[in-house]
Amino acid sequence: MRQSIGYVALVVRDYDEAIAFFTQTLGFELVEDTPIEGKRWVLVAPPGSRGTSLLLAKAQGPDQLARLGDQTGGRVTFFLHTDDFWRDYRALRAKGVAFARAPKEESYGTVAVFRDLYGNLWDLLELKGIASGAVHHIDLTVSDHARSTEFYERVLPLLGFRRSHDVPEGPIWAGAQLEIGLAPASAATPHDRYAPGLHHLALAAPSRAAVDAVYPRLVELGVPILDPPAEYPRYAPGYYAVFFADPDGIKLEYVYVPRWPT
Repeated sequence: MRQSIGYVALVVRDYDEAIAFFTQTLGFELVEDTPIEGKRWVLVAPPGSRGTSLLLAKAQGPDQLARLGDQTGGRVTFFLHTDDFWRDYRALRAKGVAFARAPKEESYGTVAVFRDLYGNLWDLLELKGIASGAVHHIDLTVSDHARSTEFYERVLPLLGFRRSHDVPEGPIWAGAQLEIGLAPASAATPHDRYAPGLHHLALAAPSRAAVDAVYPRLVELGVPILDPPAEYPRYAPGYYAVFFADPDGIKLEYVYVPRWPT
């Protein structure tokens, strides 16, 4: 058996004001906004997230309005995990987010508590350590270091990565759960994904809309497109991806999967 929590409802006063806060202030992705029988099915999720989405549910009637900002009786309601606590803490402070509790180092990680636009309490939390079974980093060998650095410097930020630091072998970009580095190749032969080694590199998208949004940006940058955005149900239900190539012909993929295959 495999189960998961798909959505958690947050009672809001107004759809658009809540969407604006979560997307513009917190930097969440708008996953879905669909009219349904006089209401709207609105889902938001943190950037790079492949887990539970937040369902923004407009309050109906005085009882639900009375729960705005106090769905759990004053306890912390949500736990926002991050790969860089101080980056996000400073960014939220700069956008005027109110913190109810100052940053604190705990045995499990770094945490602070902030309030959303209605007053609900959230943990901003960077956990210590890393779980087994996760990919920590991937190094790609490239024939022209300068050319590939320029390519990835333009493309990876579109996919949720930032250039974190440089090492003697080359630059490193950090995503939510993965680092990508470059190293010089010993030969200038084109990449063959059917030879032993890397076949292709697939990077997670937070939504179908994110895949669609990145496609014209790649075209604008002159990135070779192998396959435009499309569904690939043979891989998994809802599998939606765009495929492109780097300067050495390494096949890259930006993919959204709403539910991991069982």
